[in-house]
Amino acid sequence: TASTEKPMGLTFLFSVSLGSVPELPAKSCAEIRGSEGKDAVSGNYWLDSNKTGDVVLAPCDMSKLGN
Repeated sequence: TASTEKPMGLTFLFSVSLGSVPELPAKSCAEIRGSEGKDAVSGNYWLDSNKTGDVVLAPCDMSKLGN
């Protein structure tokens, strides 16, 4: 018999920026800059550069990524 259970997933009740929570890590600071554009702010972001699930909180200096 087929299971009627749905997989448990994450649902956010508000908009969440890439890298702002460990459940939505970015691949790199540049990916966050690309997602946020000129509104990107330097600070600490959650990154998973290898897509292994091992996320780290790392500093991103958005001023050094160009315009």
